[in-house]
Amino acid sequence: MPGKADPPLPRLCYVGSLQVEATSASMMLLYRLLETYPSDRLVVIHAVEDDPMPERPDRRIKDVRYFDLHPSFTRGWYFTRMRVPGLFWVMLKVHAWWQARRAAKLVESFRPEVILTIHEQFGWLTAASLARRLDLPLHFVLHDEWFRNIPMAEALKPRFERAFGSVYRAAASRLCVSPYMEQEYGRRYGAPGTVLYPSRSRTSPGYPSPPAGLGRTAEPLKVAYGGNVFHQGYWEALRQMASALESIGGQLLIFGPDRVEVMRNGLDRPNVIAHGFVFDMIDRIRAEAHALFLPMTFEAREKSNMQISFPSKLVEYTASGLPLLIYGPDYCSAVRWARENPESAEVVSKEGREGLVRALTNLSEPDRREKLAQRALEVGNRYFSFDSAMAIFGPALRARKPGIGFCPESPPCPAQ
Repeated sequence: MPGKADPPLPRLCYVGSLQVEATSASMMLLYRLLETYPSDRLVVIHAVEDDPMPERPDRRIKDVRYFDLHPSFTRGWYFTRMRVPGLFWVMLKVHAWWQARRAAKLVESFRPEVILTIHEQFGWLTAASLARRLDLPLHFVLHDEWFRNIPMAEALKPRFERAFGSVYRAAASRLCVSPYMEQEYGRRYGAPGTVLYPSRSRTSPGYPSPPAGLGRTAEPLKVAYGGNVFHQGYWEALRQMASALESIGGQLLIFGPDRVEVMRNGLDRPNVIAHGFVFDMIDRIRAEAHALFLPMTFEAREKSNMQISFPSKLVEYTASGLPLLIYGPDYCSAVRWARENPESAEVVSKEGREGLVRALTNLSEPDRREKLAQRALEVGNRYFSFDSAMAIFGPALRARKPGIGFCPESPPCPAQ
């Protein structure tokens, strides 16, 4: 007898401070989760912040309705957040309530069945208020601890902790980007989550094996970095890598930041080649490089985020068929992941050039490169495939837990 078909996916309304676009990091994560969602069952509402990033309509999901929810008021946010925290909290609650009211009108004819949001800036508060207003389940995607990097008065931080804990516990699903986040948030807020690693696109090119020229030895070792640079600690790691490569006659290829930015950040070296953004980055890297560099910052102020977030670069890097060199502290998620998957990468967990030189010497051996590259392909296909993500995301959305009952001042739940 044929198996029972899955019920249709619910009518989903995304509300959040991040736009759903094929750009980078958490926006790309959202895009890939939703790119194959039935377009007639999806609405995207961007809760625009007072200083939004430029939008890219050409990178949105086709045939899906997008709405911008502009701030109810634009003046005074930063001043009150820093100087009058009590007033700011009142403003924020009123703003979330008012934005939810406006969002409810936008989706009145759509009749959503679930609300989806991501924990970034303040849009998740609007999403929680909308879920409560419509008595719908809220599904929470958790990518980084970005709100802790928002400048704010110290008095606001406990209130954000209470508000976040309240929403986290009440959500129908809590989709954490790494097992380390799921464990830590379970400890902090007293509710389990579900691990949902960032995934590849449905149309991502797949390579069955490392590039044919990976074992070539007649040229200097070339290590590539691909993507944006978000922290000064990452620039410092790139400077250290350039220095380490220079000591063995190697080259650093940078795909992403343009040459002006690269030079401005202390990488004006003859062995550094800045390609800027290229559309076919992975193909170019496969053709030109022997290995990929994945740094995570050693900056003390970023420790919490490095522990629980997960570098989306691993998704593309492991698809390239090149060996990986991961550079970061013992506690960071990339190093922990690599050690849980032995022989998937060269790992350097002590800050400084010496460890990088040793790792580069290992990667100078063609057999070592090919072994690591093949293992990275296998592990990446298991963790980050589109099908693996959908096998988690779809069932999570079908968990029709009752409405959220959110109260931003509710007390925190003791960790179990």
